[in-house]
Amino acid sequence: MKEKNIKIIKPWNGDFMYKEDGYEKDNALFIPVTVQAPSGSELFLNGRPMKAENGVYEGEAVLTGYESKIVLTDKDNRVLDEIRLYWAKNTDMKYRFSLDDNIWWLRDLAKNASVYKSLFDNPFLAFFKKLHDAFGTKVHFNIYYQDEADFNLSMMPEKYKGEFIANSDWIALTFHALANDPDKPYENTTYEKIYTHCQMVTDEIKRFAGEEVLSDYTTIHWGAVNREGCKALKDFGFKGLVGYFEMVDGKPLVSYYFDEYYTKHINQRDIYRDTEFGLTFIKNDMVVNTFKREDIIPSLEKTLSNPHTSRFIELMIHEQYYHPHYIQYQPDYEQKIWDAVKLVAERGYKPAFLKEIL
Repeated sequence: MKEKNIKIIKPWNGDFMYKEDGYEKDNALFIPVTVQAPSGSELFLNGRPMKAENGVYEGEAVLTGYESKIVLTDKDNRVLDEIRLYWAKNTDMKYRFSLDDNIWWLRDLAKNASVYKSLFDNPFLAFFKKLHDAFGTKVHFNIYYQDEADFNLSMMPEKYKGEFIANSDWIALTFHALANDPDKPYENTTYEKIYTHCQMVTDEIKRFAGEEVLSDYTTIHWGAVNREGCKALKDFGFKGLVGYFEMVDGKPLVSYYFDEYYTKHINQRDIYRDTEFGLTFIKNDMVVNTFKREDIIPSLEKTLSNPHTSRFIELMIHEQYYHPHYIQYQPDYEQKIWDAVKLVAERGYKPAFLKEIL
């Protein structure tokens, strides 16, 4: 039985750890651990005695694999607290590029099926092919089922399926939402609603693009999903979700079901796992369309200078800003993406899908 006044306070249960959080030696990662306990306590961390300094107990956890259980006991070997930590060495110096709100390029492919000979006759996809050819970038598209007019994924022809599969080493497609409107569609969702919408999108992806392009990680529209909705996504097969994990106007933004306390913590990490719920959460480092082009490099430089947010880089943009008919069209859309990807590539980051490294 856990003692309320004795607990591990740092790191947090579910944290992903890098060598910057401690040090590597003999194919293991050594992480300092801080415990809150009354003075005079005799404590052991995974069987090793802890030392008290200035009223705080310090110890060291040794991580030898992807997941490690850290157990705090007393002299009678009673468990007082325990956490799970993750050695994130497979994500170290990797990056991923993703896009939210995708539907218009799919509509264009369907509309021009009798004209286009290739996926990459679509100008939007042609740009990302160019990006991939230059930097090896892997691009993950989170897509809607339908647009604001009269197009939905059931209207996508299977003409491009072979080409989707042939490029599935760098193109991924997953569920984002039923449609762009309303905002925050799953903030108070039922299990059945989000599961049904996810099934609708995924079934169509399999039909017109092949199961090969699917992933077990995604970003949900607005990143506001209650625990019931996240349970549906987990049961559907998703292992993790990407979000901003920011506080805006005193409220968590794109932070799924997390409150302010957890949102602020995840914001200072690359990756965090809710060990009780069984989902992994990845923090987005930059939403490219929210920055002026001249601010992209300085902002990324700041992220890259922080040892706790720089080991895995997650870049994202929304589709609609590419299109001239959109009210908030950004004519330098492609240049912004190119600048961001070029910087991380030049710094030695390698492209990867989350399903490959988590």
